[in-house]
Amino acid sequence: MCARCSGIYGGFLLGVILFPYVSLMKRHHAIKLWVIFTIPMLVDVLLGLLNIHSATVITRLLTGLFFGAGAANILAPIIIEAINEVISRKQNKGVQYESQT
Repeated sequence: MCARCSGIYGGFLLGVILFPYVSLMKRHHAIKLWVIFTIPMLVDVLLGLLNIHSATVITRLLTGLFFGAGAANILAPIIIEAINEVISRKQNKGVQYESQT
């Protein structure tokens, strides 16, 4: 696995752990956050393609960490809401079955 992918996975894990303490979704729109968290990776890749800067393991890891943590901050509330929806639907079905018997 490459350094950037490792950074994304590690950053996502870190972002999920820190999500209850640092949530950006309440303050910013999700599309703006995706752009903000993607820009460092794009700049790193583009500078490498233009032979202006050679991406190192450190820059790949750091840009991956930044993106992964940001992605977790955006996706965690969506995942939590989906899980809560599934749980509430199951609970409501259980109530319906009990009232019919």
